Amino acid sequence: MERNLFLKEILAEKGIKQRFIAGKLGVSVSTVSLWAQEKTLPTLQNLKKLAQVLDVDVDLLIKGKKEWYES
Repeated sequence: MERNLFLKEILAEKGIKQRFIAGKLGVSVSTVSLWAQEKTLPTLQNLKKLAQVLDVDVDLLIKGKKEWYES
């Protein structure tokens, strides 16, 4: 199965909680949880904001790191 978003891995690696992201983006914690579980995907606008808050490229959110593909 192809991955669509690597939010869960990035949050874990950076030690950031979903509630922090929710507060920064003005969305509910359950929305961020759905993104992390890849049940829904953020809008393009939220994806850009998410990358900015996490201090990563949008590309990393979408493609992940090579190590994540291999695990």
